[in-house]
Amino acid sequence: METLKDLDLVRAISPRPELIRSESDDTREMPTMVVEFSKFNTWYEINSYFEGNFLERTVAGAFKKTIRENRDNIKVLYDHGHDYHIGNKVLGPIKTLREDPVTGPVAEVQLLDTSYNRDLLPGLEAGVYGSSFRFRVVKEEWNEDPGRSDHNPDGIPERTIKEVRLYEFGPVTFPANPDSTAGVRGLTDDYYGRVRMRNPEMVEDLVARAKQLHLPERITVNTKNQETDDADVLDTEENSTSGVASTTNHTLKPESVLTAEQTEALREAANNEQEAAERTSEDEQEAAQDEGTSERSDEDERTSDEEAAEDKTVEPPSRLHSPMPKSLRRARLAWINGVLDGQRKRMRDYYDDEE
Repeated sequence: METLKDLDLVRAISPRPELIRSESDDTREMPTMVVEFSKFNTWYEINSYFEGNFLERTVAGAFKKTIRENRDNIKVLYDHGHDYHIGNKVLGPIKTLREDPVTGPVAEVQLLDTSYNRDLLPGLEAGVYGSSFRFRVVKEEWNEDPGRSDHNPDGIPERTIKEVRLYEFGPVTFPANPDSTAGVRGLTDDYYGRVRMRNPEMVEDLVARAKQLHLPERITVNTKNQETDDADVLDTEENSTSGVASTTNHTLKPESVLTAEQTEALREAANNEQEAAERTSEDEQEAAQDEGTSERSDEDERTSDEEAAEDKTVEPPSRLHSPMPKSLRRARLAWINGVLDGQRKRMRDYYDDEE
């Protein structure tokens, strides 16, 4: 299965970071944070706009090379550096980082004595945060047709990650559901939803390339008012004969936290914007054709009435408000749906955990 090689992947797991305090009597001394951020030999499902739909697991040894060669460049961040108050400030230096052959990578981080770390301490001590890490796949093995099994009842493709390049890890607000079988879930779509605020051009390029590569066949929004996966389908492919968008279906299966009315309103607004842009484009083309016909007329045979009409010819509409290219509009619409789906699933998993 082909994937985007330059895509940063994000995985969240349910084990909570733990704090270890020294035996010193100084209560102001900052503790050491212990973080586990992956699980070996555990299958979990990835259902992502950017990555596709498959089962994934990581095997022992996948982190050894990146720990050995890249440890000094690995950062410890809160919420992947996207928190509005903390930003990408590091939480502390890595004291130890190793692979446990059974549980996976384990890190000990000496928290810096900073105001933002002290703000995080109550939540860390209460165990309300989970763990997450960002990486790229270096070596992998795919089984495109594994067949149905106990761990893969639908028989979707399976990926085994054998080597990664680790960039950062740390506590996150919305981890995986600890009651789920694997306790691991993908947060790649959510991550790029935040990156898009800082670098929209890069993310739009990834959206377009992901769409061409391996998107699932339907994107659906499953709201609280629906009992099935049926929902509005995003128009994404251009009809080669009519020049209008036809329906290609892409499947994501999150539960919605938004109401059906809110989701429908957002989709309708996006579709109205596209329709208005297409009408403007058609008007421009008609105006340009009329102008070209008028210029081809024989000037010697024009009557005074025709010359007067020519003076009153309306120029094509201003291009100050011309629509964006159709490919970019389609990518934008697809992005809206993908981000909404990821946010809804994240909120659902969080509230399921609270219950």
